Amino acid sequence: MSEPAALALVDEHDPSRLAGLRSLGGQALARDLVSLFLEHSREKLTAAHAALDARDLPTVAFAAHALKSSCGQLGVLSMQAACIAAERAASAGDGIGARAAVVDATAALDRARGWLESEMA
Repeated sequence: MSEPAALALVDEHDPSRLAGLRSLGGQALARDLVSLFLEHSREKLTAAHAALDARDLPTVAFAAHALKSSCGQLGVLSMQAACIAAERAASAGDGIGARAAVVDATAALDRARGWLESEMA
């Protein structure tokens, strides 16, 4: 199964991940982590796009790697899957695949923003 086909099978979000964070540190911890994620993930994706334009695949792989665990902790599964695909493609020297996966991750972040903000309300 190709990476794009595999991404289509991933659930968009997993609310149980946020519930787990709330059970560990309360709503304040979850709110802080979501806020940091939303701020820093946009910066990392912007850096990944710039690195793609510069054909700097190691930087793309690094940015994707840094994002994938944060996505997983917060339950942003579609973005996590896209980051895994971006890291794999960039590490393999596949700039076209890396670009497609970074575009998917960016779109997933845009979709996740509303969900995360509603979960924190």
